[in-house]
Order: sequence, then C-alpha cells, then structure tokens
Amino acid sequence: MSSPNMNNLIIAGSICTYFSVILLGFDTRFISADTFVALCYVKTWVLSLGFTLAFGSMFSKTWRVHLIFKNIRMNKKAIKDYKLFMLVGFIVLIDLISLVLWAYISPFKLHINYLTVFYSDNKMIAPEIELCRSDNGVIFEAIILGFKGLLMMLGCFLAWETRRVNVPALNDSKYIGMSVYSVFVTCILGLPLVYILKDQVNEAHLTGSISIIFCTTLTLCLVFVPKVVEILRNPQGTERNYRRGLVKSSLGRLDSQETPQHTDQTNSFRREHLQRLEDENVFLHQCLIQKTSILLELQKQLKQLGELDDDSIESNDIMDDSK
Repeated sequence: MSSPNMNNLIIAGSICTYFSVILLGFDTRFISADTFVALCYVKTWVLSLGFTLAFGSMFSKTWRVHLIFKNIRMNKKAIKDYKLFMLVGFIVLIDLISLVLWAYISPFKLHINYLTVFYSDNKMIAPEIELCRSDNGVIFEAIILGFKGLLMMLGCFLAWETRRVNVPALNDSKYIGMSVYSVFVTCILGLPLVYILKDQVNEAHLTGSISIIFCTTLTLCLVFVPKVVEILRNPQGTERNYRRGLVKSSLGRLDSQETPQHTDQTNSFRREHLQRLEDENVFLHQCLIQKTSILLELQKQLKQLGELDDDSIESNDIMDDSK
C-alpha cells in the first residue's frame, strides 16, 4: 500500500531535477550556437518534467489514500498501480504538451548580452553572456508555473483530507504538506533572486542550484526517511495491525495525537474496542446487503402488483362498455 512503484517515480523525478543542475552549469564556451539552443530545451524540459513526475507521483499516492478512506466499502475493488500510472502519465502529458507548444510557437533563440567593457593588464576585456531567449517566454513560463502551482495546491488539499489516516507506512499527508511548503517558500525567495542576478552568472547559478538541490533533497527525506524509521521500529508489521489502522482511521473514534504513555490495561481496552468495532462493521455490512436484497424484491413485487391492477381496471372497463 505504500506504492513502491510510485516511490520509484518520485525518485526518478528527483534524479531528473538533480541532473538539471548539471545541465544548468554546463560550460557553453565550447559548443556551437545550434547545440546551445538544443541545450536550452533539454535543461528546461528535464527540470520541468522531473518536477511534474515527482510531485505528480506524490499527488497520485495521496489521491488513492483519499479514495480508500473516504469511500470505504468491503467489496470495493482495489485501485491498482496501473491506474496511478495512468494518472501520472496524464499529468506529465499536460506538462509535455505545454512544453511542445512553447517550442513550436515561441522557440528559443541564442541571445548575447554584452556587458560593460573593462581593462586589465593593458588588455580590453568585453564580457558577454549567452542566454536563451523566447519572444513569448514569459507567457509560457506563467502557464507552466501556474499548472505546477495548481498541482501543489491539489496535493495540499488531498494531504489535508487524509491527515487523520493512522497507518504510518501509508499516510504521507503531513510530509507532502511540508514538501509543498518548502518548495513554495524556496520558489518565492529563489525565483526573484535569479531574475535580479541574471547579469551575474555565478551568483544566479548558485542561487538556482541551491534552491533545486535543497527542495529535492528535503522532499526525498520527508517522503522516505519516515518509512525507513517505521520499518526499523516495526520490522515485522502484520496485516492485522494494518487492518486495525484502517478501522481506526475510517471511523475516527480515537485521537491520533495521544501520547504513548498508556498502561497495559488501557492498551488492552483499546485493542478490544477496535476489535469490537471491526466485528460490528462486518456484521452491519452483511445486514445491509440482506436488507438491500429484501428491498429490491419488494420493489419488484410492487411493480408486478401495479401492472396487474392496471390490467384488471382495463378489463372491467371493457365489460362495462359491452353491457
């Protein structure tokens, strides 16, 4: 239930964002203009798709937990991983379409920004900065950033909805919320600095790289470290304990914020209470199925009686007319 496949996608997206840092710092003095433009596309796409892949996977995991605990039915079919893959693929497809439209409508061009000439050791030095420019780049950047902001908002909403889930290996809501908060704060602080320092290449690259590495590393730590700690604390977690966690989360009868300072008698009482609730839940579900079958049968009989009454009324009218 911890979705190892989704965890792999989160790691893959994080690797892409790490790799984008290398691309951002690539030395472009030894490549041609066409290669430089191609590099502009590669580093933009790798960073954008890596972010979408990582947060889209977290969004999908939380969405499945939300469906499980908001629509609990004993005979409900499990949400398979392939459905989560389809959801992540759809999110990545939207991002990919935006990037393709950007490349088609307003392609990147090599732009050289000439800085102030200065002299050093009787030599005139004319520094220049090679940049990627797009005529409508600001518009497409706003669209892509807006989509990613919406994705993070949906992730926060689902994290809030599943905040009371008490299965440690399953619930990532608190950590996803912290990840989104850290990314949001870093973007608010880092993006303006990158634009302000755009003429100072080293400082701008340092700011952007630190922001990307910090957000990615913190997200990986928040998502995976609690799971590792839980495995180390409870290496032989049983299905029974998991089932009780489901009952506790779905019914919401017990406080999830209680301290571990309980007596053995209290713990025993709580276990018995959870067992009674689980047995009662199964019994009531069976009763509901029986009552539903009886209700459907009665409705069918009423419908048949109604049709018979209509036929008898029509036959009486015919007999009266004949008289």
